[in-house]
Amino acid sequence: ERQARAFRVFRMSNTLGPGSALLLGGALLALIAALGWNYLPGFGAVQPWQMMLIILGFAGLALAVLAFSFPEPARHDRAGATGFGDVVRMMKAERDLYLPLIIFSCAAAMIAAALGTWFPAFVGRSFGLGPQVVGPILGSLLILVGPLGVLVAGSAIDLLNARGREGPGTVALVAAAAISIFATLTPLVPSLPLMWTLEAGVILSSTCYLAIVSTVVARKAPRAMTAKVMALLLVLQGIIGSGLS
Repeated sequence: ERQARAFRVFRMSNTLGPGSALLLGGALLALIAALGWNYLPGFGAVQPWQMMLIILGFAGLALAVLAFSFPEPARHDRAGATGFGDVVRMMKAERDLYLPLIIFSCAAAMIAAALGTWFPAFVGRSFGLGPQVVGPILGSLLILVGPLGVLVAGSAIDLLNARGREGPGTVALVAAAAISIFATLTPLVPSLPLMWTLEAGVILSSTCYLAIVSTVVARKAPRAMTAKVMALLLVLQGIIGSGLS
């Protein structure tokens, strides 16, 4: 139980990180446009969004240098350690569990990735809002509603399990149905306030998969393999979810 909750807290970064990026990125873009930073020595004229990416790139380089300040971690006894080949064989042997989990998590990750990739452009074209406006609003929703989806899903799973029911599966079905409804209606409504309300529903329901997958892995995977199973799922979510979206 403690490991499952720890995984859920860790997975909140999936919404807090992108949300903060949108929130701060929109504000930075507005500041650059207001200050008229449209020239870069050696390169010439640049657009505000280009200047924002350049500034963020230099900030990323500065953070990368901090890696050299990390102390070398203590090495513990690796007796009984497993490799990724062992993990793949285990998941193949238990494919009745892991294949549906992979399909569900990748599909949910695809929706979440599409949200960040295409939604700002959709709002701009449909309602005439620029990225300076869309970024802070969407970022705030991700920061506020995203973690709420993880907490609600995790609490529901714990409650259902305590009552002897299949918590992750039940919550997954409810979340999938909610995603289908909210994601279908969001681009169809003509009202901007209603659109943002439905988008909050999309974020709330789509982030449930973070708690569902984390709970299943923490409870079903062998203890020595949980980290590698989660790592493989994250890679698949990134490649399949982000790539196809």
